[in-house]
Amino acid sequence: MPVQSFLAFSQPQQFESMLLKLQAIEGAEVFPADNREVAILVWDSDLAAPGQKGPVEPDSIEEMQCLAMVFGHSSIADQD
Repeated sequence: MPVQSFLAFSQPQQFESMLLKLQAIEGAEVFPADNREVAILVWDSDLAAPGQKGPVEPDSIEEMQCLAMVFGHSSIADQD
């Protein structure tokens, strides 16, 4: 199963609102940090539409300051 993980940084004072929007993404799991306004977003990229590069366009969530991919994995069987 192809999977990607991201760090999602919120705009100041917008963390909770950003989390709610990230948790609504199909095929995504969100893990908020305990001590910072950052969350890990893990996404099953099998659910991507053709041409889709990530779980969400960063500009589509105004509460999000930055979405940075930190890991991507695809098994050899997924590449044919």
